[in-house]
This record gives sequence, C-alpha cells and structure tokens, in this order.
Amino acid sequence: FPVTIGFFCFLFSSFLSLSGPLDSLPNYLTSKKRTSFQSLVLPSIDNQIEVQKSLDFESKSREKIYKYGTPIEVNRSIFDEVIPYQNNKNEWVYQVGIESKNAFSLNLIFSSIHLEKGSYFYIICKKTTNFIGPINTSFFTSLSSFSTDLLFDDNLVIELVEPDINKGTSKVFLEQVIHGFRSLKSSSFSSFSSCNFDVNSDLSKGFELQKKSVVMILNASGVIVT
Repeated sequence: FPVTIGFFCFLFSSFLSLSGPLDSLPNYLTSKKRTSFQSLVLPSIDNQIEVQKSLDFESKSREKIYKYGTPIEVNRSIFDEVIPYQNNKNEWVYQVGIESKNAFSLNLIFSSIHLEKGSYFYIICKKTTNFIGPINTSFFTSLSSFSTDLLFDDNLVIELVEPDINKGTSKVFLEQVIHGFRSLKSSSFSSFSSCNFDVNSDLSKGFELQKKSVVMILNASGVIVT
C-alpha cells in the first residue's frame, strides 16, 4: 500500500468495540485456561531514525500527509500453524501474538478474511487490555480487505474462536502491520498548513461551529487531518 494512495483505515464502530457484556469478552482476558502461544516478532524499527527520515522527506516534498508509521510486510495466514485449545463452551480458541517493539501504535491491514457463521475474532492490546471485536459474520463472510483502527500498544494478541462445527475453516491473512514511530497525540496537529488559515485566530470568525469538527484519515502509514 503506497503511502500516498494507500488503503484507508476506518473503524466500523457497529461491530468493533472496546467493551461489551462479560460473555463477549476475549478468552485471553477471561479464561483461567491461559495457554502459551507463539508471537510474531516483527523486524526492529528505530523510531528516531524513522522520524528523521520523515522530516527530511517533508522538508523536500510538497506532500501534505503527516507520516506517522512504517509498513512492515507480513503476508501470512496467521492461524494456519496455531494449535487451538477448547474453552468451557466447547469452542476452539486460536491465539497468536504480534509484537513490534517500542511502537507508539499498531494498526493491521488484512488482505483477506474468511469466517463461517459462528466464528469470530478479537484483536487485544496486551498491555492495556483494550480490544477490538468480536469481528464476525454480522457484516461479512468473506472480506477482500480490512484495516483496523490504531491500537496504542506495541504488543497485540489476535484471538480466533470457532464453534466445533467450524473447526479449521477460518482464514485470516495479515498483509501488513503499521509500526507507529510517532505518537498521533503530537502537538503538531494544532498547527496549520500554508494553504489554510489558523482556526484559532481572528480569521476564524464565522467558523465557530465548523472548527469544532475534525476528521483524521489514516492513509496507509500517513495521516491527513482536516
């Protein structure tokens, strides 16, 4: 996904959430039958080097995208070699870790997902225990591409759950992980580009309501803020 025309990242809030009833929580957070699982440790990235590269690019280019992350190619069907265990509902639980050390954030880009009805998965922040999910067939059976919102952690757990009848039928192909080398809480978002005026100045008169509405669009490893 090229930085300037990459896949846009949307949060589908109707089925991706950070909370829910107890029975919808990931097994990783609730099960006493915690098993060890393998983690995919991504190549090391030096945040400071990436920031300097980005600053050099921004100074030489007229590009308006604020680059916050570096794409790391994965290109793997992530559950194919995972050995599942059965929970107390007789569901099969598959877990795999994704680690990109010292990332301010991670977001995941899947090139394809296939889930049978009744199967679902979560993406969990290992340190904060925030999570996205359950992601299930309420919205799709097969999806050609899908991207997560930003997850503010450098260590994630992806948990797939299948009812016994669906065992081994799910395919979740992870194409890229975006390693956030900058925090998107940066104060630079309070500045303005040369083609715009400062909404906090006298020039903003007449735009009192509009300036309270801001959209941030993630574009592969870059971000645009209105």
